[in-house]
Parts: sequence; structure tokens; C-alpha cells
Amino acid sequence: MSADCADGRDDDAHAYDGFVGGAMKGGRTVVFVRRTRDQSLQDGPAGLRARDAVMPGLRATLDVL
Repeated sequence: MSADCADGRDDDAHAYDGFVGGAMKGGRTVVFVRRTRDQSLQDGPAGLRARDAVMPGLRATLDVL
């Protein structure tokens, strides 16, 4: 997704998107969301960068909940 400029044009340099996921383990269900907004023009979807930012620490985070 692109943010809008004040004049209504798409602002591709500041794309935003998110990653929503869920996990079930031992009778628990956890839902998580990570939203990101680019500060400059990037290759590929912002949602994939949001997912990639969540995944490395997800297991450790879920273990302490």
C-alpha cells in the first residue's frame, strides 16, 4: 500500500503494510500484528518486510507468554 500525498497522489516512497499471524500451542492461541511504514522507497512489498521483522524473535516471544 502507498500512503497518499497531500495532493492525493500515491506516495510510493512511504509504503505501509502489515503482517497478521497466529499460533496455537498447548491449548493457547496467540494472534499478532506487525505494521510497518517505509521511510524511503524500497523494493518489494512492505508486508513481507514486516513479516521478516517478526519471524526471528517470534518463537522466543511466544515461549515467555
